[in-house]
Amino acid sequence: MADVYVNQEAQLAREFIANTDSCLFLTGRAGTGKTTFLRELVRHAPKQMAVLAPTGVAAINAGGVTIHSFFQLPFGPIVVPALEPRDPWMQVELPPSLSTRPFRRDKLQLIRRLELLVIDEISMVRADVMDAIDAVLRTVRRNQLPFGGVQLLMIGDMHQLPPVAKEGEWTLLRNYYASPYFFESQALRRADFIRIELRHVYRQRDAHFIELLDKVRINSRTPDLLSALNQRYQPGAEMLDEEGRIVLTTHNRQAQRINEARLNALPGESYTYTAKISGEFPESSFPTDQTLELKVGAQVMFIKNDPGILKRYYNGKIGIVDALDEEGISVRFAEEEETVEVELSEWENLRYEMNAESRAIAQESIGTFTQYPLRLAWAITIHKSQGLTFDRVTIEGAEAFASGQMYVALSRCRTLEGIMLSSPIGGNALVMDTAILQLARTLDQTPPNQQMLQEAERRYARRVLAQLFDFSEIAHTAQEAQHRTQALPLADPNEREATAKILEELIRLAKIYARFGVELADYPTTAHSVNELPALTERIGKACAYALAHLGEQASFVAPLCEITLQTRSAEEELSGPLIATYRAAYVKALELASCAARFDVQQYLLARGRALVEADRLRAPSIESSVDKGSESLKALAAWRHFTAEQTHTPAHTLLKQQTLVLLAATLPVTMDELLHVKGIGRAFASRYGNEIIDLCRQYKGEGYMDFEPRPLPERKSKRGKSKQPARGESQAETVNLLLQGLSLEDIAERRGLKLNTLVGHVVWGIANGSLDIGVVMPHERIVTIMKSYADAPDLTLNERYNALKGDYYYGELRWVREWMKREGKLTQEAEK
Repeated sequence: MADVYVNQEAQLAREFIANTDSCLFLTGRAGTGKTTFLRELVRHAPKQMAVLAPTGVAAINAGGVTIHSFFQLPFGPIVVPALEPRDPWMQVELPPSLSTRPFRRDKLQLIRRLELLVIDEISMVRADVMDAIDAVLRTVRRNQLPFGGVQLLMIGDMHQLPPVAKEGEWTLLRNYYASPYFFESQALRRADFIRIELRHVYRQRDAHFIELLDKVRINSRTPDLLSALNQRYQPGAEMLDEEGRIVLTTHNRQAQRINEARLNALPGESYTYTAKISGEFPESSFPTDQTLELKVGAQVMFIKNDPGILKRYYNGKIGIVDALDEEGISVRFAEEEETVEVELSEWENLRYEMNAESRAIAQESIGTFTQYPLRLAWAITIHKSQGLTFDRVTIEGAEAFASGQMYVALSRCRTLEGIMLSSPIGGNALVMDTAILQLARTLDQTPPNQQMLQEAERRYARRVLAQLFDFSEIAHTAQEAQHRTQALPLADPNEREATAKILEELIRLAKIYARFGVELADYPTTAHSVNELPALTERIGKACAYALAHLGEQASFVAPLCEITLQTRSAEEELSGPLIATYRAAYVKALELASCAARFDVQQYLLARGRALVEADRLRAPSIESSVDKGSESLKALAAWRHFTAEQTHTPAHTLLKQQTLVLLAATLPVTMDELLHVKGIGRAFASRYGNEIIDLCRQYKGEGYMDFEPRPLPERKSKRGKSKQPARGESQAETVNLLLQGLSLEDIAERRGLKLNTLVGHVVWGIANGSLDIGVVMPHERIVTIMKSYADAPDLTLNERYNALKGDYYYGELRWVREWMKREGKLTQEAEK
């Protein structure tokens, strides 16, 4: 295992990952240490990273999550549409073809923090999935570089198991791709990835056997090769009863048939062990059988390394059940005297999240699977054997159907002598897709070396330097804030003037540094380090100093943007987003510049940027609540009115008027019905009953000129087109349902109709209740199943209790939708209906 640290190819790969942003494809023959490399990378992560894999089992083994769950991709073929970047304060919206549901805020932050994306078992990933990943990253990160500027590390062997593309799927995808393999991705072609091949084989030691495997791998189907391999043919080998020998089959049904027959042939009582599952752990990710049936004498395989100090077993080690009862299992190994008392093992289903304190990318366990780390092992499929090592195998390859399948089977064994074939290998069984061979030949022409590494480091440093002086985000947010403050002027003229000056200065700075970026491009690019060019170093220092002089330390000159007084709810909704986005962008830029003012250093810049992004997330946006003193006379008077009215109407005070709404009333002091209705938390029913009393009270604290008061009726409610006619009951809900059935997301509908998401959630409930909307239109199947199970297991929970029981992973709206659907389908108990 330690050899990986002196492996030149592995060391080169580590340097590319740590010191460049180049996309890498780390490959190698079976047994060259790809899995070990990944484990070491995770243990000593040089960047903010996430590990993904194409299947649930592969993700569990890699210590990561599936591609589809991380990016919320739909299953089936994906045709990526043209996407435009969105404004930074607006919610990211992806078309239904790219996302099964809207991204949560913490997931958006996580993706934007991502620096390194690792995809294990890349040979099984289709090209359209790679392009979908690229589209999501570019959209969420608002970065039009391939994969949104995230460095990509792909690990796997093209010569092993290929991606699954069913005939119907490939009929669609062949219009866009020459083959389904990941390397046909349009995004990867733009990224111009580098291949590094690990060459030292750790699994096999016999040079002759390694040479035979190499020939199988590169599709060298010569008579000599077939002759050498077919010497291992023995009729009926699949039924040979030899301890420690495992049959590798092409199909699951074959392996299941062999295991069942062997187990039933054993004498004695069988024992059944049922796994304990908690939280979210989908069946597709189960590492072994949920119900494990064993007998004494059964051949089993460990599916996990021994976590103890003694390391008595490893993933793939084969043994025989020596004893078992309800309390436990003992396993012995061939040629070893000592037996192992097998202990229960736990597998975690992980997801990535933002750490609440450090704001770094971290893993969270959302479910566990507890079972004995064993499976019956007279036979397993070739697919499940990938990554494992055996001493004795029998290959049942007559039905080999996939490119690379036979190579995977042969390369599982340590020695040629340990292999038996149940049928002779024909030339067609060794077929390798020509697209793979062509790519390998192309990449072999430009193997990476130290010179390429240095060039990549230089390019990376130049890109980081350009990013340091890129003020485009500040310019964009400042221009939008400028536009909105002009359309909706601030109430305080001093604040209005100060805000205008700040925004104008930021836009001016952005123009200066846009020109400076052109100037930077004119400097020579031959130096290995930017700091080897004294003239450039001097210009960088002066440019940092000039910008900091105008931004202030930690963007202190921009901070007043978040200290202004917003008087109305509409002002808060319109101005808060762009103002805080401008301040955060300036704050991050100020800390980046400060880190490089004395000397430009890539790692120092990245650390500073990471800290700045964490701190910027905590900056508070301007709020209409900030403009009131909690001890003000107006607030006291309004609180007294609420207390008196609550007693008179026998209503709890907080039900009559929430404290937050009370504070907003004291802050804004509305003196007309229109102004009152713009206060967050005030509805037409409340205004109709109590509006005149509230307005009368507010006029007393507004100052002279507002004392004369005559009660006024509510203003006539108008539709978006200015018509006073309200829609008939159910008409608005029906329109929402119709738009959902046309493929629009709730976010699209909210924007189009000018409605809040909470309103649309109620429309969905209406549609599900009357049967006009299928719940599958708004929720993926797996989320429906999880919530249904929650209702079945704990029917008496309130909505809030159920939300907490599900750890906040499901929206209140989703809980309501499933409850309404179960009620309509007659699947809801009386306790749950309450």
